[in-house]
Amino acid sequence: MDYRGYVDLLCSTEDCRSELEEVLRVFVELLDDVKELRLPDLDVNPSRLPLLAGGVRGGLEGVLEIVKDIFRRHELDVSDVSIRDVMEGSLEGERALVSMLFKRALYEAVRGKDLRLQWVNGRCPVCGFLPILAIVRRERGEIFSRDVLYLRCTCGFTESYEHFKCPSCGVRGRDAFEYNIVGEITYRTCSRCGHTIGILRDNPNLDLDLIMLVVMYGLVALAKERL
Repeated sequence: MDYRGYVDLLCSTEDCRSELEEVLRVFVELLDDVKELRLPDLDVNPSRLPLLAGGVRGGLEGVLEIVKDIFRRHELDVSDVSIRDVMEGSLEGERALVSMLFKRALYEAVRGKDLRLQWVNGRCPVCGFLPILAIVRRERGEIFSRDVLYLRCTCGFTESYEHFKCPSCGVRGRDAFEYNIVGEITYRTCSRCGHTIGILRDNPNLDLDLIMLVVMYGLVALAKERL
């Protein structure tokens, strides 16, 4: 697979390109394995959101073991990762990929249940985390076309959201944000709470799972610059 279209969205140096390409390559191999597996049929209570924190009646440990087994097949030891680690979002390095792929597997296991989920105070109804990716799509209205903002969580849940509203603290207004452009990605940071999302215009030829990873990589780079 050619990752140049993805790394060029963010990277301007060869070091950045080579490192990000390797991250994407490993992630794609792991994600492909997740998508090919038969995931358990989870018993879901949609009135208890987020699902990760109480809306799934058993089965989460089984999903995590499936993800861990995929990592073992790739000779990556993540045996000590727990459900609590995933829920707290405190993992780094390879373990951060465990968290991301676990949440992705959870979403895949529930997405066909027609739960009609929406953002809950800006947080994901599946895993409870704040979105960090926004996609702007041009959609046809009754008379005119308009830009619609879709937030996407790391688990894959995607739904429309108000353009200039922070999903973390709820502050509204174009002037409530600071903007940093890195490559073709616009990083929008809330001036009140500091939450940052990466914004791109929709491109049907690009995989949103990989775009998510590119945006996450850029967030780490931005954080380092601010130290």
